[in-house]
Amino acid sequence: MLAPLATHRERRQLTILFCDLVDSTALSARMDAEDFGELIAAYFELCNSTFKRYRAYVDREEGDSLRVYFGYPTAHDDDAQRAVFAALEIISAVAQLGDRLGCRLSVHIGIDTGEVVAGEPDIGGHPSPRVIGQTPNVAKRLQDLAPPGNLYVSATTVRMVEHRFEVQPLGPLNLKGLPRPVKVFRILRQRSPSSTVERFDGRALVPLVSRGEELSLSEQRWKLACQGQGQVVLIRGEPGIGKSRLLHAFLSRLDRTGSRVLITQCQEQFANSVLYPLIDLLQRDLGLGRERSAAEQAAALRIAFASGRVPAPDALPLIGNLLALPMESVPVVEDSARAQRERTLEWLIQWVLGTDTGVPVALVIEDLHWADASTLDFLGLILERVRSRRVLVLLTYRPEFLPPWRAQAWFDELALSRLSLPQARIMAQSVAGAAALPEEVLQRIADRSDGVPLFIEELTKMLLEARSSEEWESLSSQSDAASLSIPETLRGSLTARLDYLNVSKSIAQLASVLGHEFSYALIRLVSDMDDDRLQQAIEELVDAELLFQRGLPPNATFAFKHVLVQEAAYLSLLKGRRADYHLRAATVLVAHFEDLIDRHPELAARHFAAAGKPESACDFWFRAGQRALEASADVEAAAHLRLALQQLELLPDRDRQVAREVKCLTTLGSALTASHGYAAPEVEEAFARARSLCQSLGDTEQLYAALMGLHGFYQVRGMLRPAVALGLDLVAIAEERGDPLWRAQSHRCLGWSLFCNGQIKAGAEHLSIVLALFDPIQAREHVRTQGAHPWVVGFVNTALLECLAGNPDRALKSSREGLDLARELQMPLPLAYALVMSAKVRCLLNEPEHALELAMEGRELALKHGMPYWSSWGSILQGWALVQLGQHATGFSALQEGLTAYRATGSKLFEASSLALLAECYAATGDPGRALETIGLALDNSLVADGYFYTPELRRLQGQLLHATGADISLARLATLNALELARAQGAGSVERRAVEQLRLFGAHAGST
Repeated sequence: MLAPLATHRERRQLTILFCDLVDSTALSARMDAEDFGELIAAYFELCNSTFKRYRAYVDREEGDSLRVYFGYPTAHDDDAQRAVFAALEIISAVAQLGDRLGCRLSVHIGIDTGEVVAGEPDIGGHPSPRVIGQTPNVAKRLQDLAPPGNLYVSATTVRMVEHRFEVQPLGPLNLKGLPRPVKVFRILRQRSPSSTVERFDGRALVPLVSRGEELSLSEQRWKLACQGQGQVVLIRGEPGIGKSRLLHAFLSRLDRTGSRVLITQCQEQFANSVLYPLIDLLQRDLGLGRERSAAEQAAALRIAFASGRVPAPDALPLIGNLLALPMESVPVVEDSARAQRERTLEWLIQWVLGTDTGVPVALVIEDLHWADASTLDFLGLILERVRSRRVLVLLTYRPEFLPPWRAQAWFDELALSRLSLPQARIMAQSVAGAAALPEEVLQRIADRSDGVPLFIEELTKMLLEARSSEEWESLSSQSDAASLSIPETLRGSLTARLDYLNVSKSIAQLASVLGHEFSYALIRLVSDMDDDRLQQAIEELVDAELLFQRGLPPNATFAFKHVLVQEAAYLSLLKGRRADYHLRAATVLVAHFEDLIDRHPELAARHFAAAGKPESACDFWFRAGQRALEASADVEAAAHLRLALQQLELLPDRDRQVAREVKCLTTLGSALTASHGYAAPEVEEAFARARSLCQSLGDTEQLYAALMGLHGFYQVRGMLRPAVALGLDLVAIAEERGDPLWRAQSHRCLGWSLFCNGQIKAGAEHLSIVLALFDPIQAREHVRTQGAHPWVVGFVNTALLECLAGNPDRALKSSREGLDLARELQMPLPLAYALVMSAKVRCLLNEPEHALELAMEGRELALKHGMPYWSSWGSILQGWALVQLGQHATGFSALQEGLTAYRATGSKLFEASSLALLAECYAATGDPGRALETIGLALDNSLVADGYFYTPELRRLQGQLLHATGADISLARLATLNALELARAQGAGSVERRAVEQLRLFGAHAGST
């Protein structure tokens, strides 16, 4: 029986305000106690009413101080702005309170925004604060620092409010009790009130991405409106999708000299304030600034009416009443409230439409989902009248808002969609500007942002800010998209969406642990809710558009609409509860979803790791690595196995985990061999560590696997002396064990190393043992787990050996047998090996058509499955074949490209023979001098790499090219004689025959001259 899920406390971002009455002690000494008590009561009443209006939570009243939370218990997307607005109001109102009471009163206020632990104060029945973290301490220190009548805020808060308020930086200051200086800012005043779209003015804007059609339609509708055919454009989209940005792009193209543009915005805190957006618009249009006193505003209103700037001069008392301004000298028309409302709406319509019907009007109202009922009534009336006027109305709202008016022929609705991944990358780079971001970082931003422009912009800015800090290296190098945290500027709005939920918030938190996608069957078993309550909670999440749903319970599956919403829900959980949820999920998955975990062991591994159960996590990551390796998903296999090793490091008794570590390391080495190439340093590191551990473990099987891996590394690196030594060790272990598969693998390794070292006859003996042991049924399991096949490799290795030995028929027979077996197995690595090695055989036999066909197939296969060693070698052989077939430019390009890529893998074994192919191509295209120079490089390389098997052919080619360049015939003969001597010593019959023929030609040429 699983334990019930806990509730109560959670992690969240809060804006915290501390407010303190200045010199209250001195004031109490001068005043009568009763009078002072009334003053304090009035002060608290003033503060509390203000905070209530901004939906803040007053946690404590101590003496004359207040500790206030914005974003608890319910978050809003503008909590930091609300805090600053409230603080400025209180500073002004307290000063006015002092004037009324005949004394000087002032407060000083501090604000900070940050992550805290918040919840009910009932831990173990003992009293505790509702909020725990550094943020309250910073806010309190800022309040202590602020002079009377001032508001000090932190840098985090400033980032969220600087577009709404003028600020003065005060520099990094030392705050008592904090380990490092804090950047402090003084809030000076509110900027001129504006809508979101107007706030784009003066900002460095990124280009508008993927909104060309919507922008074009808006411009067309404006042209029609200017011709007297009024239009309405409704812009619908989720938060952050770019509604305001689209409006700004449209409005910036308007010629405002001959038109009238009115812009306003509905706000959540004024959702029930009658006609708020129109009052705000009217005040700004008539110059009734909020910083002016009520009397000054009333005087400005009289001037506006007297100047004829507004319609119906007799409506002055009506509008004065709407704006709550004192208009004592103006006679008031007695009327019912309903009649006054109707007259007010009519006047506002006339004012918007304008007294000059020849001037086009653009009316923009944003965020209708927060509109009050009277504003919606106003819109219902005006939208019916614009048809024959020079008016364009543009309205924005979120998907949950349903317009209450009927659609008309002159209405257009634009539904803004998310950006595609390529478009998101383009936008992210546009935000970054000249600071070019790596492609993998752009991709992570695109993945993380879900195509929402606001998310793209804020995530990119967060990364750019981190560039100058020590965080950048870790942020830019992490491959997991989830490693990007949520920018502070987005935390509030994301948390707000969760806070508006009821019981379903806890289910959203639980679901965030299960993953971006989850099934109803899984959450039902992990949750402690009954089916009815659970389905109701999930329906609420779907209705709120936080989840997508496919199918119906109990067969339904769900997915978070936004990755960042899932992240916000996940981060709101306390670490302990988060770990409990992960453990519950892992337990349920292993017990009830055996087939799923068999296919995807990494699911259980992820939950066990997050639950703090490293031993179980390691076992499931290892299973996931094996599973991926069997499917030739080598990159994924390596990632799983590295995570398994990371979990092992967390175990307290590490020494007792040697067997686990060795298995992980040898399997990791196999995965890295396939994905990075045999000669990658990571391959040696994994197998060398495994070999070292095996010496203390006494596990022959794991030691054998480690030696096999190291042999492959040294072989391809061209370090053939240690490769031969390891081959001898492998043969000794295999012969002692007597296992046919081990014997085949070991003799293949030793035979190939001896051949590449120039010992062709000795190599042939061991490779013949491999072919004599051929058993495809027994080897199938090996190729499934190791990704290689001793007989596929044995056949094509033998083909290359027979080719140099001078037995072309045997070479082609072995090549075909290896290729046929590889195609039958349908495993990428053995097939790529067989294709490219067989292409090399065709090169040596001077069959460019066949070589080209095999090399191209091998290269494409290797590229598809991420095998750089084989794709680079395939490119080299493809390039040689193309040059021989007359496609010189394409061929040289492919050959040079392949050589560069081959070297990048760390491989040395076939570099000399590849340079020989390049030299042949130079000679074939009439440049023997460059060909001779390239052969010199190849000879130097063969000495460094111990790859003597090709040295006779290199010396023969050197002699041929010396003769072709007109060098002394004795030098050409000397090089060719050396080739003949080496070929006979190695048993390289094909080179021997060519060297003899070359010497005969030299002799004939000497006789003729």
